[in-house]
Amino acid sequence: MTALLKKAFNVSHNTFLFQNSKLTLSCTRAVFSVTPRTLFHTSNSNEEARTNIEQDIPVQPHFSPIELLRQKAHKVEQQASLRSRCNWTEEENEKLLNLINTYGKRWTFISHQFVDRSPSNVMNRYQLINDSNTRGPWTKEELKALADIGEGRAFHEIQDWKSIQEKLPRQRPLFMIKQTYKHTIDPRIKHGRWTSDEVDKLRRLIQKYGENNMEQVALLMCSRTKRQCLERWRWQMTNEKKGRFSKDEGDRILDAVEKYGKNFAVVAKVTGIARTPRHISQHYHNVLAPDIDKSEWTQEEEEKVYKSCMKHGRDMIKAKEELGSKRSKRDMWNHFNRYEKYFVKNKSSPEE
Repeated sequence: MTALLKKAFNVSHNTFLFQNSKLTLSCTRAVFSVTPRTLFHTSNSNEEARTNIEQDIPVQPHFSPIELLRQKAHKVEQQASLRSRCNWTEEENEKLLNLINTYGKRWTFISHQFVDRSPSNVMNRYQLINDSNTRGPWTKEELKALADIGEGRAFHEIQDWKSIQEKLPRQRPLFMIKQTYKHTIDPRIKHGRWTSDEVDKLRRLIQKYGENNMEQVALLMCSRTKRQCLERWRWQMTNEKKGRFSKDEGDRILDAVEKYGKNFAVVAKVTGIARTPRHISQHYHNVLAPDIDKSEWTQEEEEKVYKSCMKHGRDMIKAKEELGSKRSKRDMWNHFNRYEKYFVKNKSSPEE
């Protein structure tokens, strides 16, 4: 045993105990080899075990074509200090489950197999997939129950979070209950469309305090959270060009998506188009995306869209999934409204 190993492991005796699944070995003056992750005894059997484990661990992560695009986009994000907003794809979900099945819950190691996914992000995603019953989207009934239990109190006035958790129809994690109450239920916080006065006030405050001091900006806004202010500023207010997209803008967007994927903050940055990332995203998904169905609509298709959307509580995303439609959501809403106006309301008028 070298002095270095004695110091590293704070060992004062020459006898070491090794525990495996079947027996305990007492070994005197054993020699160790150390890897960054595992301490191994240098017996033949353990050497073989170490070799097998190391052979199972990929030296370089394997990235899919979509992830390679994200890798390029991530470099632009880092250079321009852009905030990443890429949703998890089904391909990534499957890859995550396979990695956990092979290597266990080694979050740091697994995060290195993805582009721009932190260990906590990987862990939270696994928990969401594995426990969607308590971590999935909140229903209207749940939100109403949370609001009723909150009794109109502001977030900072509530102390009995455990009691609130027990009264909810689904047993959500406490951190999720607090987060949802703060950003969705708190009566002091406004939700939905921003007024022109709010937008002007936000712009003045950011000009005074800067984009990196959003905590102070939100405090002075009084009725919006830090996250709301940041989202509004970065995604809807900077470079506020309005109106129709030109063909040149469309071509530049398509070229950027081909190079960097559907990361529209990066697309806005590299194209130099004076539009918000959200505006560019909407134009791509509603007009430019190559897989959009742009064929003529029939009344039968309009009726199916209307009935499916109504069945899901006017949730067009669920209607689109149920119908397997390749129409853009905006197009589907336009024809939903047309069908409701000319067929549903006109038919119901005589009966009223």
